[in-house]
This record gives sequence, structure tokens and C-alpha cells, in this order.
Amino acid sequence: MAGIVFCYPFGHYNQTASQVLEEVGFKLALTTNPGRVKPSMNPFTLPRVRMSRGQSLNGFMDMVR
Repeated sequence: MAGIVFCYPFGHYNQTASQVLEEVGFKLALTTNPGRVKPSMNPFTLPRVRMSRGQSLNGFMDMVR
């Protein structure tokens, strides 16, 4: 059984990789592209909000709200 979420190694992905992940049962895949997830996005090419070293948890929470 596959996991639920996949993180592309080094952010490298293509359409074939996304299709294979979906076929084997993953639900989401994260890229290294910056940004927030929106409902209309492809669930296999989702961006991330990065937390920088030294950033507080409260600061990170403000970024994702």
C-alpha cells in the first residue's frame, strides 16, 4: 500500500511521475515550488510554504493562515 502524501525528491517531477503516484494510490504530492495550496490546484503538483531557520512557529502560522 502506498502512502498518502509524496514529496518529490529535490522537487523534480513530471506528468509521468504524477500519474504513477496517482495510480499506486497516493492522494497528494508536494513540489518545492513556493506558494499556498488552493482548492483548484492539481493535487499532485502542490506548492509549499517554507519555514526558514530561526522562524518562530507563530511566524510560520501567520504565513499559512
